[in-house]
Amino acid sequence: MRIFRIALVVGGLALVLSACGLVNSLVPNQTVANPLGINGTQVTMTSPPPTAGLAPQATATTFGGAFHGTFSDIDASKIPSGVKPNGFDADINVAATATITTSSAGSLPASFDVTEVTLNLTVNDGPTAGGTPSFTLTPPYDHKGTSLLHFTKTSCTATECTYSVTQGPDFGSALIALALSSSDVNTLWTIVTSGQPTNYASGVATVTVSTPLPSDAALTVTLVSKDGTLKF
Repeated sequence: MRIFRIALVVGGLALVLSACGLVNSLVPNQTVANPLGINGTQVTMTSPPPTAGLAPQATATTFGGAFHGTFSDIDASKIPSGVKPNGFDADINVAATATITTSSAGSLPASFDVTEVTLNLTVNDGPTAGGTPSFTLTPPYDHKGTSLLHFTKTSCTATECTYSVTQGPDFGSALIALALSSSDVNTLWTIVTSGQPTNYASGVATVTVSTPLPSDAALTVTLVSKDGTLKF
C-alpha cells in the first residue's frame, strides 16, 4: 500500500510538472537533420507560377516551382511520455550556384537581385501527398527586401547560363527562417512520432526578381536545409 501511495504521489507530481512546463524545461532541444527531407532538392521555377494562371508575356519578374521531400519519423523513446515540443525552427536557404535556361541565353542579364520569396508548405504523415494528419503553413511564408539574394552571371552556353548566388543586404538570418505555430508544432510532433514511418513535405516556392527575365526562362536553385530544431 505504501509503495502504491508513493507511486501515486510521484505520478501526480509528474503531471503537475508537465502541466507547468517544468518537465519540458528539463528536455534539451532536439536537432533534426534535414528535417523536411528537402536539403539538396532542386527547384525549377518558371513564369507564370503554377498557381498564377496568367498567359505568358515576353518577359517576367515572378517565377515559381514545386518541390517535395520525404523524411523519417524520429526516435522519441528517451523523451518523457506526455511531453511535447513547443516550437520548431528550420532555416531554408539556397546553394551558391544556380542556372537559368532559356531559348536565348544571350538575353539574360549580367546580374539581378531576388526581392521577394514566398513559400507554401504542406507536411503530412505518409510517404506521398494527401496523408493525415497534415498541416499547411497559414499564411504562407513571405520575405521581402530590396536585395535578398544577388545573382551574378559566371558562364553561358547558347541556352543556359550559370549564376553565382550571394546574400544580399536584406538577407537577414536566413532566406526562409521557418518557425511553426503551436498548432502546427503539435501536428508535426504527431506526424514524426506515430503513423507511417516515412513522411512527406511538399510546397511551392515563388521568387520576384529585380530585372525582367525572358518569359520562357527556367530558374533552377538547390535548397539547403541541413538542420531543424524541436524546442521543448
